[in-house]
Amino acid sequence: MPDAPCAYRGVGSRGGIIDSIMRDAPQLFPVFFVLMWLAVTSTLGLVSGWYALSGFYPNRDEPPLLSLRMQSGSMRWVGMRSILNLDVCPSGLRVGMMRLFGVFCRDFFVPWDQISVVRNDRLFWREAKLVFGQPANGSLKLQAEVANRLARAAGARWPEVGPFPAETDQAALQRLGKEWAEDRPGSMAQALRANNTAAVATCSENKRRRPKSTAH
Repeated sequence: MPDAPCAYRGVGSRGGIIDSIMRDAPQLFPVFFVLMWLAVTSTLGLVSGWYALSGFYPNRDEPPLLSLRMQSGSMRWVGMRSILNLDVCPSGLRVGMMRLFGVFCRDFFVPWDQISVVRNDRLFWREAKLVFGQPANGSLKLQAEVANRLARAAGARWPEVGPFPAETDQAALQRLGKEWAEDRPGSMAQALRANNTAAVATCSENKRRRPKSTAH
């Protein structure tokens, strides 16, 4: 299992915060866990630049031409696996996140004329970097095929010249295999999973250590 983020190293150690709560006030553990979850997601929302982008580009009530749910991407060095929601709209791109992983991360809406695209070929995959603003206010990296789907739905509005071919079945299988094999450090989902695993493991350990009551 990968190491937990720096802020939570030692959480499962003897004498740690969770140990103290489970020993002295186990009924407070759910409250502590929720607060810890909010702290992690809020920190990653800040580090990724999400809060800044939602300030620059407020959401608009515009019906989508195409909606893609549970997509993966990254902002700065924060990976977001299967938690992004992308809407292609007539006047721009709406970017959102599953509420569970971004309680305070509001959807933002970037007009087409504020988006530029940079394509990169990596060792095992191709990616498209969507740059927001001129000069840039932030960016979002997506897999090339996801960007192509957005481009096909946007048509002439998309800030690139095509073609944007559809993904073949073989290419789709290869992409899915790489997604499952990939384990990027610093991803939002990974940080939350590590934190959750540490907390649950500590809870189980404390239950096992708790002395059994004996009859007198």
